[in-house]
Amino acid sequence: MDIVLLSDNGHIRTSINKCIIGKSRMFKSYALFLKAYKSLEIDLLIIDDNLMLNKNLILENLILLDITFPIICLFKSNKEELHKMGSSLLFCSKPLSDSLLNKALCLLNIEEKYPSYVSENILERSEYLIGSSNVMKELRGDLELIGKEPHPIFISGETGSGKELAAKTLHNYSHFADKDMISINCSLLNSSISDSMLFGHDKGSYTGADSTKSGLVKNANNNTLFLDEIENLNPQSQAKLLRLIETGEYRSLGGTEVLKTNFRLLSASNININELIKEKKFRIDFFYRISKFTVNIPPLRVHLEDLEQLIKFYYHKNNETRPLENNFLDKLYEYDFPGNVRELNMILERSRVFSKGSTISLKF
Repeated sequence: MDIVLLSDNGHIRTSINKCIIGKSRMFKSYALFLKAYKSLEIDLLIIDDNLMLNKNLILENLILLDITFPIICLFKSNKEELHKMGSSLLFCSKPLSDSLLNKALCLLNIEEKYPSYVSENILERSEYLIGSSNVMKELRGDLELIGKEPHPIFISGETGSGKELAAKTLHNYSHFADKDMISINCSLLNSSISDSMLFGHDKGSYTGADSTKSGLVKNANNNTLFLDEIENLNPQSQAKLLRLIETGEYRSLGGTEVLKTNFRLLSASNININELIKEKKFRIDFFYRISKFTVNIPPLRVHLEDLEQLIKFYYHKNNETRPLENNFLDKLYEYDFPGNVRELNMILERSRVFSKGSTISLKF
């Protein structure tokens, strides 16, 4: 099946090929298109207005061909515009950006046939959570829905599945999106100075505290605080953070002054927290406080249909244009990815670096 472009502008074809999985076919005149028409299986026809000196005549001729595919007509404009003219005809402004083409495909209800790699323009909020599978669409929808809420959110998922990306997406939907999210891995807080790192300390509060220092909760005021691998947070810090969530108040280590802060807490774990609660290794009251909403990140093995998009996005981001070897995808579909998307990216990077020829061969 083909996306066909009638244009003499190679830049437009480049824009299309960047955005879809597969390659479009370009004809530099309407006459050349007609010669090849019977051999084509067309999903979508895109017509550049440079070739439409008599636009109405061309459209009338296409109708005579008894077409069953949708048409996008490109026109010059100083802003991004889309005008739908019936169920299968759409006028789209030039220059053709990735985001505009994605919107056009959605309006014409053919994005399932030609899923995009989802460009950076589209992903300003969703932080590269790539995939057009149902589970990924549902995930992005849930993140958008709860991202604007001020309540604490707990994110669960296997190692490498994208928990931090989900946290960044939630932050991007929040009222604090103009700031950089404050993040820390709680394995760094499981020490004698964890309270100092979280809540700050006063000068002289412990040996080596030569000056007063603010902690993460103060730095996260009017912002998002993301605590990754929260299962590593010690019970004492859990108790202090619980009180802070409940009252908005805390004291720095060695301090007597009651301080206030206001932040939205996000936390994540790849461990079953309920098992830790049963083993008395995690406070149940603390878990209830940090999980007003919960988000579950699906492992890659349950949405392998997104592999092609993930691969295309990764290589596009790294300016890799070589094609894949014929059996590249087949081998990946047989793998269960215990390390999820992070492992996939490592495989793709090794394959890119160690492939010296004109194609990319798979290197596990």
